[in-house]
Amino acid sequence: MKQSGKISSIDFTKPLVHWSEFYESNLGIKAIWTKGSFAQLLKTNRNFFGPSIANVRSGTFLTEEFPVLLKIWLLEKRPNNLKNLSSPEHK
Repeated sequence: MKQSGKISSIDFTKPLVHWSEFYESNLGIKAIWTKGSFAQLLKTNRNFFGPSIANVRSGTFLTEEFPVLLKIWLLEKRPNNLKNLSSPEHK
């Protein structure tokens, strides 16, 4: 994925998680997207996720802020395959 934001805004002293590790460890994400479609989500919504995605030489990593922004994105965009994010089963 091409870097389109300023890398200087990323705090590299905080933990970063490779995007595929985040995907594999999150059953909710796997229920919504395939691995390829999740990667595409990151790529096509770069302006929204901004500095919560860090592209470095060894790959694309997510910062601690990414899950918060993803939750906001899901609430705003309401993908067609999600019923109701405000229902008790999604909290």
